[in-house]
Amino acid sequence: MAKKRSLPDDSILEFLTKSDSEDEDFDADSEEDVSDCEEESAESTHLQNISASSSNDTSNEVEELATKRRKTTSKGIDWFSGDFTPKIHNFDSSSSGCKAALSASSPIRSFFEVFFSTDLVTLISEETNRFFEYTMEISSEVTVSRIKTWRYTTPEEIYSFLAITLLMPRVKKLSLHEYWTKDILMKTPIFGDLMTRDRYLSILRMLHFSDNRESNQGDRLFKIRPVVDHLRAAFKNNLVPFKNLCIDESLMLFKGRLFFKQFIPSKRSRFGIKTFVICDCETGFILDFVVYTGAKSDIVEQHADLGKSGDIVSTLMHTYLDKGHTLYVDNWYSSPALFCWLHDRATNACGTVRRSRRDMPRMEEKLKKGELRFRSSEKLLALKWCDKREVWMLSTCHSAGVIETTKKDRQTGVVTKKPECIVDYNRFMGAVDKADMMLSSIESVRKSLKWYKKFFFPLG
Repeated sequence: MAKKRSLPDDSILEFLTKSDSEDEDFDADSEEDVSDCEEESAESTHLQNISASSSNDTSNEVEELATKRRKTTSKGIDWFSGDFTPKIHNFDSSSSGCKAALSASSPIRSFFEVFFSTDLVTLISEETNRFFEYTMEISSEVTVSRIKTWRYTTPEEIYSFLAITLLMPRVKKLSLHEYWTKDILMKTPIFGDLMTRDRYLSILRMLHFSDNRESNQGDRLFKIRPVVDHLRAAFKNNLVPFKNLCIDESLMLFKGRLFFKQFIPSKRSRFGIKTFVICDCETGFILDFVVYTGAKSDIVEQHADLGKSGDIVSTLMHTYLDKGHTLYVDNWYSSPALFCWLHDRATNACGTVRRSRRDMPRMEEKLKKGELRFRSSEKLLALKWCDKREVWMLSTCHSAGVIETTKKDRQTGVVTKKPECIVDYNRFMGAVDKADMMLSSIESVRKSLKWYKKFFFPLG
């Protein structure tokens, strides 16, 4: 077997000198922490000892240690082990809050009309009447006989229909017919006072939001497009958000047949229609949403470097860029490329991240519970912290420091400390889940094979 060629002493010294000079240039603008300085000092001393007595074995060790020192440098971003001082974009909260001219004394209907305006309800009324006419044209005599008692609806009647629908989850019964029962033990007179049972069921059957004669086959949300567009605009225009925002997925339960139905095991519903939602963390208000319909989802921005998840973030954040907001996202969205792009658009970002993401630094150390390691770049902090398992975080607005929490260790009684970025992430990231929890508590007993009707009611 051929022997490995060893480097001469002068070559080793030249290699070491070059390596050290490169490291000095690389970390010129950073202040390294004490532990990293000690590690590099020990490493440098060890390399000098090796250079004093070079041999086949020592030359291999030199190459191995030099390779180890370069492991934190990825192809796209230069990472170093020094302290990270974030450049936080400032946010002006003076204009944050509700834009609608409402007060505590305003009628309840005024709050509802902020989102379901007279224009939208009039459109629903017209499309419902038009759908009846369309049904009469294409239906058989048997079907026509079932709806021959139909009379044209009005916007005021649609408001009453929506009021009854919103009240039903608060007065839960086993079937729709029970809301109009005359049984003394079960009756709720308000439903009969607002609308008769047969009329409610008739409107529910004819309820429609678009004209079938102008069907757009390329738009998978055609059946409910006017409602979606109107509500997205209403959400954006009626609240100026506060500093902290979050983006997450929401799943509306639906088990019928639908091309873009999704299965997410971690969600409460598991099967349903998925939407990407951006929320204001302080109020829990939904600012915007994108319904997932496959490759034809309503994603406006296209950035080759950010990927599909980055395009969703750029679409939802389009109105809120360059204002100093702080965005919290989970590991499906987070990436160094996205966070750098947000930082360049004067937006702070923080979130969990997958260690395999492109341009993430390598941190191979095995950590014990409570320990952390981090790497820094010009704009980013990548942190690995061990709790019950290892958690990877990425942030442009946090340092690597730890802070005390309100929890204590059960065995020792010592106050638990966590990295600041993880504490803030846990605090602000749950706004979308809270919105889902509120919707799940007001589910009605309606069952419909029409997916657009099923999707419409939670929007109300």
